Amino acid sequence: MIKSDEFSFNKPGISDQEIINYLNQRENVITISFISPYSGIPHMCPVWGVFFNGRFFFQAEDYSTKIKFIKNGNEKIGISVIDPHQFPDYSEGSIPYISLGGSTKIRTKKDYEDFEQILRKIFLKYVQNENEREKLTKFVLEEVKTRVLIEVIPEWVKAGKIPMTAE
Repeated sequence: MIKSDEFSFNKPGISDQEIINYLNQRENVITISFISPYSGIPHMCPVWGVFFNGRFFFQAEDYSTKIKFIKNGNEKIGISVIDPHQFPDYSEGSIPYISLGGSTKIRTKKDYEDFEQILRKIFLKYVQNENEREKLTKFVLEEVKTRVLIEVIPEWVKAGKIPMTAE
């Protein structure tokens, strides 16, 4: 696996850490898209996800449409991340976004050592109530045997209007 210190988005004027911070902030909206291997029509859906160790991860149930697409040889994916809260009145002329694309791998709890850590990061990002977060994590890890992670290996990235963070 590529570690985050070995990975670079190679975006002039925007540091890798600024892009990673933006991808991992709670407020953003993440949409993934695949081309259906059956119809050729794009399939898009919102997901919960995080960027970790040079990869983007989101979770799904192993019988979902996106998993069927990957298993049928369509492992390419597009991801769009926006934060409409940054400039809600469009006073800056646009809203911050990142689009990236790459290849996917399906990761299961039994064959991927970082599975629980990544799943916890996803729930930590989106579920603010600690009791609810623990119940959801326990439910997914212990009771739902169909949950998988989709690892996205970025091949390209486009970023615009990301607010610079104070360091």
